[in-house]
Order: sequence, then structure tokens, then C-alpha cells
Amino acid sequence: MLRPRRGQRGQVMIMFALAMALFLGGLILGVAHFSLAYYADVRANQAAMAAVRGGASQVALGALESDVVELQPGSATTQGSALWACTQAGQQVAGAGALVSCTAQGNELTANVSILVSQFGMTETVSASYVGCPVQGYGPTAIVATNCPVT
Repeated sequence: MLRPRRGQRGQVMIMFALAMALFLGGLILGVAHFSLAYYADVRANQAAMAAVRGGASQVALGALESDVVELQPGSATTQGSALWACTQAGQQVAGAGALVSCTAQGNELTANVSILVSQFGMTETVSASYVGCPVQGYGPTAIVATNCPVT
């Protein structure tokens, strides 16, 4: 029977402990990265929903007089327009570094939000999209529908 030489006892235990430490460290880093990505996904969805709600609250007051609910026309740089309000609301919820873009087609408003998640040398983009339109009221109390009626 072979006997270990003097001073060579416990090498397997040390190798196992080192391997286990590396495995657990990687597991902790992986969990941290995926939890950050999940949080960014939730934030992107909330930002897209807030963007559509903010944009849909900007309705053309002149159209309301004839019982028609229409989005306030304008571009993303025209203050007071539906696209401007959509972009501002989405950016406010998503935070710095997020890309918020809004488009309007007829009475339908679409918000797209992209958030870059970068941690531990890994980078990924989390995106969310939301579609809605105003159906009742105007201003901050406007009710936003996700199934837009055809006008």
C-alpha cells in the first residue's frame, strides 16, 4: 500500500476548497447580473407604460369640442405635443442613459424604451414597448386604453 509522503497530506481538500470558492463566486456574480437585468427590464416596462400615459394625456383640446379625442400634434421637440410628453415621461421613469422613442400613428401612440445593462464586463440591452391611445378626458386625468378604437 502506498503511503503519502511527508508534507503531502490534504492536497485534495485544498484543491476542492479552491474549486468550490471559484464556483460559488461565479454563482454569486451570475445571480447579481441577472437580478440587475431583471430590475432593468421592470424599469423599462414601467417607463414605456408611463411614456404612453404621458403622451396620451396630451390631447387636442380643439377636437374635444366636437367630441373627438385626438392626440395633440407636434414632434418630439415641440413642447406640449403628445410625442414630447411621451418622451419626457418615459425618460423620467427610465432614468439617465435610457433611450426613449415615441411614435404616433393616427390616435395610437407607441413608446419604445431601451436600457443598457453593463456589469462585470458583460453588456446587454433590455427593451420594452407599449402601445396606447387616449379614450376619455384630457390632461393628467386622461384614461389610456391599450386597445385603441379605429377612428
